[in-house]
Amino acid sequence: MPSDIGINKNRELKNPFSREPKTRKTNKKTILVVILIIILLAWVGLMLYLPYFNIQNVYFKGNSITKEDELKNFVSNSKYLQDSIFCRHNYFIINTEGLSKDIVENFKLQNVNITKIFPDTLEIEVIEKTASVIYDDGNGKLFILDEDGKNIKRIAELNTNYDQNTSSTSPQAFTTNDYDQAKKTFGDFPVIKNNKFSKTEEKELLLKKSIITSVVEWQKISRTSEGVGDVLFYEIDDSDVNIKIYTKNQWYVLASSLRDIKTQFINLKTIVNQNKPTEYIDVRIEDRVFWK
Repeated sequence: MPSDIGINKNRELKNPFSREPKTRKTNKKTILVVILIIILLAWVGLMLYLPYFNIQNVYFKGNSITKEDELKNFVSNSKYLQDSIFCRHNYFIINTEGLSKDIVENFKLQNVNITKIFPDTLEIEVIEKTASVIYDDGNGKLFILDEDGKNIKRIAELNTNYDQNTSSTSPQAFTTNDYDQAKKTFGDFPVIKNNKFSKTEEKELLLKKSIITSVVEWQKISRTSEGVGDVLFYEIDDSDVNIKIYTKNQWYVLASSLRDIKTQFINLKTIVNQNKPTEYIDVRIEDRVFWK
């Protein structure tokens, strides 16, 4: 028979492996976590909604063809700098990548780098495409084109003339004075005038690269050579090959974008030094030169 000797029946027995509930300590930790969350949310709210951190200043650098006023106007009206409940214009969350992409697409730029300067400033570096020529499209518009013949920027546009007899409109024509003014404003680039029967529409690619390359090379050679005369502008026709070159002389030059420009220029100089042309010099055909 089991014995209960030595056991105090009045003593309460406890399980040594059980833990007593720590109600007070748990409540304190919960309250502390809630307070920390509230403080964190308040801090984030201050960062997002305090006017101190809203973008107030925008500076540009690197732009020469693209006017700063146009850039400022575009950026200030961008969705990324508009005041809204989403705080898109806040220093901490502004989408600089999206803004950069929009600027590149709108102004046909090579690239845009945006740097945030604490607490309310953006510094925008504009990297423009390399401009090569000024292009008169024959429809009363002037463009800056890159070395591939792609449109960088429309820089001027003339009004159209209305003909009462035919009830039709036709664009006014640019003058050499207009060309000179464009050069002073945007750079001393060669001017190419479109004299095609079918005028080109405004699009990304306006001229063939071969035309651009030939004109740029001719311009470079002519500026270092005497006796030929300064070039006023270049003119192209429907062939997309022939280049008519107007100088300050009373005669013009007919050259080809398919033949070596340096060779054609040497032939031109030979005729100018040995003859006195009054109307034109044609150096387009290999081993032959025609003049009048």
